[in-house]
Amino acid sequence: MTPTQLRELLDQHLGAAALNEGMALYSGLDSLSTKGRFYVLGFNPADKGGNYTRLGDEKFKHGNWSAYFDQCWHLNDGVDCCDCAKNRRYKPFQKKLQKLLRALHGTDDALQVRKTFSTNAIFLASSTPSALGNKEQLNALWAMHWPIHREFLKLVSPDYIIALGYQDGNSPYSLLRKELRGANEQIAGARAKWKAFRVQKPFWKAPNDDSHTYVVGFYHPSWPGHQTHAWEDFLSHTEQGPMS
Repeated sequence: MTPTQLRELLDQHLGAAALNEGMALYSGLDSLSTKGRFYVLGFNPADKGGNYTRLGDEKFKHGNWSAYFDQCWHLNDGVDCCDCAKNRRYKPFQKKLQKLLRALHGTDDALQVRKTFSTNAIFLASSTPSALGNKEQLNALWAMHWPIHREFLKLVSPDYIIALGYQDGNSPYSLLRKELRGANEQIAGARAKWKAFRVQKPFWKAPNDDSHTYVVGFYHPSWPGHQTHAWEDFLSHTEQGPMS
C-alpha cells in the first residue's frame, strides 16, 4: 500500500474525522505491505505523549521504523525532541512494548521486532479513551475505523492479533470479539492476565488456508505487571511452540 492509497482509505472512511490529530500507523508503512505473524493493536493514541499531526497529513515512515523504538514521546514534557532512540530516553510505555515485541518474536534483534505491524483501534488522539465520547460516540468511531482494519488485516494476514487491553467496553479486545464473534470460544489464563479467542478461517486468510488466528488480549501496558509473562502463559496454555 502506498502513502497515497492509505490516505485515500482514511479519507474514505473517516471523512471529517481525518481532520483531527492522531496517528494511523505505529510501525513503518512497509509493515503493512508484508505478511506478518503479529498485528499489535492498542485502543487509541494518548495526546499526552506523541507528536501528532492531523490524520490526513500523517507522514508515514518507511523501513524498519517503530513508534515504540524510534519516536520521541517527550514533546509534551516541554522539551524538544531528545533523540530517544540514540539516548535511550524512552517512556515506560515504550519500554514495556519493546519488551513485549521481543517476547513475541523470541529475539532481542531490534531490527526484526521493529517490523511488527502496530496500530490502534481508533486513530484519533485523546487524553483518555473516555474523552473520545460516550458509548454511542465510541461505537460510531469504531464503525468508521473497522473497515480500515479489515483492509489492514488482509494485507498483514496475521496469525496473532495482540490486543493491548481486554476489559469490557473500551478495549481493542472487546471490539474485536464483537466483530469476529468470539464470544463462545474464549479462553483465559489462570496464572497470568490474558484472554483469547480463536478465529477459524478468518477473512484475511486465503480461501484454501485452513489455519486459524488467535486474538490475544493482555491487560493494558499502563498497568503494573508483565505482558511477557502473559504471553508465555498463553503459549503454554495453547501448547504452541516457540514463536521465533
